[in-house]
Amino acid sequence: MNDQRELNISLLKVVAEFFLKRNVNFVIVAGHDLNNLESHTETESWLKKIRFNQDGVGDRIAWLKSAPKHFEALYSDLPQYSKEYINNIFTPVPNINTRRGRANLDHKSRYVNVSNGYRHTVGQPEVYDNSIFIVGGSSTYGFGCEDKHTLPSLFQKLINESKFLRNTYSVFNLGARGNPKFVDIYKLLNLNVLPNDIVVLQGVDLDIVKKLSYLRTDMFHFVFPNFSERNNMEELFFDNGHVTYKGHALVAKQLFKNLFFSSSNNKQSKPIRFLAEEERVRALCLLDKFTHEFTLLHSNLDFYPELQHYLDELKLLRVTAESVGAVVVNSNPFTLGHRHLIECAASKMDYLFVFVVEEDLSYFSFKNRLAMVQEGTKDIANVTVVRSGKYIMSTTTCPSYFSREEKQTVELDASTDMDIFGEYIAPILNISVRYVGEEPLCNITNQHNQQMRNILPTYGVRVEVIKRILSKNNIISASLVRNYIQGSAVDRIEDLVPPVTLRHINSIVNT
Repeated sequence: MNDQRELNISLLKVVAEFFLKRNVNFVIVAGHDLNNLESHTETESWLKKIRFNQDGVGDRIAWLKSAPKHFEALYSDLPQYSKEYINNIFTPVPNINTRRGRANLDHKSRYVNVSNGYRHTVGQPEVYDNSIFIVGGSSTYGFGCEDKHTLPSLFQKLINESKFLRNTYSVFNLGARGNPKFVDIYKLLNLNVLPNDIVVLQGVDLDIVKKLSYLRTDMFHFVFPNFSERNNMEELFFDNGHVTYKGHALVAKQLFKNLFFSSSNNKQSKPIRFLAEEERVRALCLLDKFTHEFTLLHSNLDFYPELQHYLDELKLLRVTAESVGAVVVNSNPFTLGHRHLIECAASKMDYLFVFVVEEDLSYFSFKNRLAMVQEGTKDIANVTVVRSGKYIMSTTTCPSYFSREEKQTVELDASTDMDIFGEYIAPILNISVRYVGEEPLCNITNQHNQQMRNILPTYGVRVEVIKRILSKNNIISASLVRNYIQGSAVDRIEDLVPPVTLRHINSIVNT
């Protein structure tokens, strides 16, 4: 079990059981590597000899962005091919290490776009029955490709063009550059999947795939990318281990055929036990250890000075207490409901940090919201009110949250927000519990709370829901208060907000 390859084999068996028990199709796709091909073109032989160091071509990214000589054969058939195009698709999108894998930060450009941590999949249907999650490293993410040319986008295109599959599946790109496979495995074991979903792990070492292939079932598939047709398509590889959009299109077709046209597909397989319980427990313990060590050893906070500055700011607030909790509030405005949530949370913990959302996209300014919460909780001795910065509930970590009043049907992804909180913020302040208010009204906030309950416990942070309080049989909410203000009915809010908020509202209304 000390050998990393043997550990990955055991862990992939754990993953297969995990999905089979949930009636989810699981597919392992071998990675792209020129060393695995039986024959090579002249360009491929040259690429195998390339060395990315001071004695070779230098930095790999800089070399690729320079559009080396073989790029003419790779990209020149695209009408958009230019130096600007190459620079755009080979510009790395920032990501941040977490125990659940590298999380992509949001990015917008002409050809490469990331939202809510996911690379954009072109052609996703608005209404669909099930999800297809494709997990992996840079090949899954689509480094060196525009959005429509990634493996997930090309796979979605095949589904959309199929008469019997159209609108059945939406494909999600969960790829991130630089993930070792055991971190991808950790991500797989924390996926929220439904029966009949499909999960694809792309880029697994060929030897590992061969060793596991005897376990093939109707719902556990293996794909060995076949590049024997590459000569008919000119060149496919832009370096030793990555293919262009032509290669992704080839793999997408083979994956599509394996999943939907395989004669053995009847989706009636019963889960089978791949591992003895002792081996399973040991493998999972090592997975937890390695993912934690990976985060510590490969932290890339030097590339995120704002986050590092914010964490340094939080270090000054550390307290010596056995139990520390957290609450995150927007308080737009601060209501008796917020006060109740904070009071309850503070009564359960030795100390409580209350983070006020700093993003200034609310009816009340951040300055006013912060002042209301600070003054409205100053009598609670074990509470400290803190600004949230750009890495807790912000347009950087969870942009969909801020469109909740206009688009209640939007599908929220709070994974980046939760990963950053769990991996970086909670440990600094020794936070072990995060409290949230019960949410019966807002679909977006409810999604956020649900994802919080699924993700934060993987970091050792328990999530506890506090029941809402009522006023005259109505749930107290900030949105109700804002409705009264906008309807010139300020006199109706006295039972909904504390005195400090009422003073702020009156000062605004009377100016």
